[in-house]
Amino acid sequence: MEWIKSETVVKELKQRVAQQVAGRLQSVDNLVMDALYEEDQRIARYKNNAAYQEEINYYQKCKQKFLKGKSKSHHEVLLNLVEHFGQEVVGHFNPYIYQVATKAIPVALNVLLHGLSP
Repeated sequence: MEWIKSETVVKELKQRVAQQVAGRLQSVDNLVMDALYEEDQRIARYKNNAAYQEEINYYQKCKQKFLKGKSKSHHEVLLNLVEHFGQEVVGHFNPYIYQVATKAIPVALNVLLHGLSP
């Protein structure tokens, strides 16, 4: 199986999101505000942890840019968040784990579930 480069995946993700929200200012605002709120809630637990300081600063800058900006900058913040989340997912993707999860685990669960039935 051939794997796609992470840059290609993130670029495609950003393009698809941009197409979906094109001309829908209210949707962009809601998406950005929801994402920033949820990330604020998630990282609030780590505010005293130095390892998370860079991430905390990143979301604070996004929030400031969103609150100070106009609709164009709101769109930029959304695409920036999409890229950030995409990099997070793609950066932790392991083809070996994917293959195990899609091939071995279903078989093992099937054997386990049917092997235990009387």
